[in-house]
Amino acid sequence: METSNEDKNPGEDRSQIAKYVLIGSTGLLALYSLSFLFIKPTGDTAEKIFTTMIPVVSTWVGTVLAFYFSGENFKKANESVSKLIGQVVDEKLKNIKVEEVMIPFSSMVKVTLTQADPKGSTLNLEKNMLSLLDERITRIPVLDHNNIGKYIFHESALYRFFHSSEGNTPDKNNLTLADILNNQQLSDFASKTIAYVNKNATLADAKKAMEAIPKCQDVFITETGSAKEAVLGWITNVIISRHARA
Repeated sequence: METSNEDKNPGEDRSQIAKYVLIGSTGLLALYSLSFLFIKPTGDTAEKIFTTMIPVVSTWVGTVLAFYFSGENFKKANESVSKLIGQVVDEKLKNIKVEEVMIPFSSMVKVTLTQADPKGSTLNLEKNMLSLLDERITRIPVLDHNNIGKYIFHESALYRFFHSSEGNTPDKNNLTLADILNNQQLSDFASKTIAYVNKNATLADAKKAMEAIPKCQDVFITETGSAKEAVLGWITNVIISRHARA
């Protein structure tokens, strides 16, 4: 079976190189020493040869080892710097309360379901959802009649569905939210990629909650951080990134 370059361990390669270089340099010096048994140079010739050879071999060994190990050192240094930056960012986010920077409930551009129509069969996809999108609004939260968070649909997913084969029907303009929810993949993504934190949480808490859920980019703020409570506000990955850089 062939082994690709990606399967090789750089650390093992460097260990092998180091071993070969050291064995080679030792062998070279050994051959040099053995040569005196046969050549027997006179006067200070042996000393001159020896003092010339040692710096050459040492420089060669040092250069080769430095070349192959500098990459590993750079990687370790880069990892250390990245870790340090991450710690600084986390400390900065710990000092920012979500309530201070969240999109409050009153300012959220959202869709609210009614008790009579919990699946949104009367919510027109084009008129009631796509029409809300613009350069500033690129995702739409969907709440139930008690303002409990149910879904967050991103612009790309909505347009992809609208222009897909599922949406490409004679009554395309009559597609509803219920039609989207019938697509299990879209429905699962919109409902299972939301994190929750309580109203006293920090941005560091929101970031941690977001990172715990694959592909999550949104955090709802509720009274105690329960998904079964009414939404008080909303934190996006963009908000976290903006304050992490500030």
